[in-house]
Amino acid sequence: WGYSQDEDLAVLKAPFEASSCEWADSGHIPLAETLYAIGWPFSPEGESSITRGIYSRSLKAVEGPEFIQTDAAINPGNSGGPLVGKCGIVGINTAKISWSDPNTPTEGFGFAISSNTAKTITSKLIADGKPTKLPIGKIQIKEYNPDYSYEYTNPQPTLTPKPKPSYDTTTEA
Repeated sequence: WGYSQDEDLAVLKAPFEASSCEWADSGHIPLAETLYAIGWPFSPEGESSITRGIYSRSLKAVEGPEFIQTDAAINPGNSGGPLVGKCGIVGINTAKISWSDPNTPTEGFGFAISSNTAKTITSKLIADGKPTKLPIGKIQIKEYNPDYSYEYTNPQPTLTPKPKPSYDTTTEA
């Protein structure tokens, strides 16, 4: 029916009635709430896979979507599947960080487009009934660690430490 390539979201129009799950308000997820990532990694024709993790934080793009960070495993094939909390869908699985820099492997950084962002995008896709391209921007952490900035480049966000001020610790005798 419509898709947004930049956000890795699509709305399908099916010739049958399907059951649905409620969107939860991703703006009110308690810190460390248990979340479940559902998808079809390496097996789109097979059964779904479910992994469990926690809500870590929300990341807001300057001009673009909001993301939910979780340590639930997000793997190729999970993209487009729901990230579910106790009150419903809190996000749509989209990416993970596997290397924070060329020498440092990173684990436990999975990202989902927040349900509040996804609801807005999917509603627009349904109303327009045609492909839609929405902007992606630089992600800023909301009130968490000012020492890091995140740059989202589909399909993977990358973590970039901000430069730390240097202090001269030498003393004269």
